[in-house]
Amino acid sequence: MSTQPQKFQWESSGLNDKNFTINSSLILYIIIVIASGFLLVVFFFTLEWICHRFLHRHLPSNTLSTSTSHQPRGLHPTVIQALPTMFYDSSTSPGPSANSECSICLAMYENGDKLKVLPQCHHFFHGECVDRWLHSWTACPLCRATLLDSSTAAAPTSE
Repeated sequence: MSTQPQKFQWESSGLNDKNFTINSSLILYIIIVIASGFLLVVFFFTLEWICHRFLHRHLPSNTLSTSTSHQPRGLHPTVIQALPTMFYDSSTSPGPSANSECSICLAMYENGDKLKVLPQCHHFFHGECVDRWLHSWTACPLCRATLLDSSTAAAPTSE
């Protein structure tokens, strides 16, 4: 019995393009999913727009400012320089307490350190530390007492 090699042939009875059908309910589901996604995107953009408008109407403009202007928010440099100063002396200090360290840099005061005293609350800090603080803020870093009693203490604003 002789066996002859058989020719290989692809079986493609199930992949006929003429038999390709899509169920109409599948098309409906696809359309619903695409439409839902589109509506969600529109909803979130609308919500973001509404929140943005609400914030601009109800918050001060300086809290929302994203511009690159470098207007100082703190005290004017001449006001900072005019603050009273003193030199730290451990013999006159009432011993180790919260008053013996700078609450900005958390370093202990040493004899001869130049300290600046804030006039409203009488808290004192290293001169360099409080200068940097007051360049950005207008309140005491310890008790948050404002230093803006007079119009001369505020940083000048340009309009």
